Amino acid sequence: MSHRVTERPVWDLDGHAWEDLPVGAKVFLCSYIQDEASENLESHVKRIAKAGWDRVQYPCFGMLSFVDFDLSRSPVYQEIISRLRMSSIMLDLGCGFGQDIRRLVYDGAPAENIFGLDKEEKFIELGFNLFSG
Repeated sequence: MSHRVTERPVWDLDGHAWEDLPVGAKVFLCSYIQDEASENLESHVKRIAKAGWDRVQYPCFGMLSFVDFDLSRSPVYQEIISRLRMSSIMLDLGCGFGQDIRRLVYDGAPAENIFGLDKEEKFIELGFNLFSG
């Protein structure tokens, strides 16, 4: 017998998510957004995460893992950047806030060779808000 879940998940960011983020992710965000005040950055990221959660209840918003930049820790990350520099094209399907795209460009990949697409148009807007501080 199966049960259908009818309740929406509850937004519950207990404060540990920010502390659990790798230092490298925080350093990148501070550098990209050019905001030295960690508490301002934390509240900014949480505000964007909540707006994303209000649209779709993805766990990555509640855990703040969307700013963990998983792609940059891939063993083939430098190869991806190298290929993009040699005019390869990358399409990030389901790019969310475009965080991996921005990290690639920050690390030297040419922006004109990278495209992002997400079914939630609001996520693209939130990505601009996230990275503009």
